[in-house]
Amino acid sequence: MKYFLAIIGFYLGLFIILYLVSVLWESYKWLRRKLNKPLIGFVNFNGRLMKRDDYVSIDGEVLCFSHIASEGQTINPLYPALEKNKTVGGEVAFRNPNELGYLYYNPSTLKHCEFIYGKYGVKWAASEHWASVAKEKVEEYIYS
Repeated sequence: MKYFLAIIGFYLGLFIILYLVSVLWESYKWLRRKLNKPLIGFVNFNGRLMKRDDYVSIDGEVLCFSHIASEGQTINPLYPALEKNKTVGGEVAFRNPNELGYLYYNPSTLKHCEFIYGKYGVKWAASEHWASVAKEKVEEYIYS
């Protein structure tokens, strides 16, 4: 009987610890969303602002950021791997929702960026207007 109570006590303690950790984690995520203050206006894009799976709007088109391309990545996987089908390096790669591979953009196109939307909300917006409509644009992109 003592062993049975010890086992029950152990699992009950483990359950309580896991429950407290999950409550703390959810509280942390809630606090991050509430305290998230987006940057508004000009910012120097140096790669630190965008993380994987962030949504970026360039000239009204919402794209899902993947990575910064390294030298020699294949641009279009359906064409032969020739030099003109390779990246130079430093291009911004976005997920291609309709096809294989990625969409590669020159880093200078980020001058036309309207907002960057991360998992906790808007990270950066060109103006207050773009900060207010960013969530709607991202949801439209996800559900279309």
